[in-house]
Amino acid sequence: MEETLQRDRRKFLRQAAVGTLALWVTSLQDFAVRKAFGAPHVGGSPYRPISPTLDQTTGLPLLQLPRVSVTCPMG
Repeated sequence: MEETLQRDRRKFLRQAAVGTLALWVTSLQDFAVRKAFGAPHVGGSPYRPISPTLDQTTGLPLLQLPRVSVTCPMG
């Protein structure tokens, strides 16, 4: 009886691992399709292109932020 339980437990764990791997691989399918068809990289700034920005305290380019355009909001 003990040997049967061990075998069943191993089979269950093996099947769970295979199922988890299958779910993980199918979740990566969208990325593979996007790359295969040459789609642009997703994840850039939705505002403007980023550029090095000087820190106000040290004066060093520590951050990369979108450029701010100075316009009068009232026209």
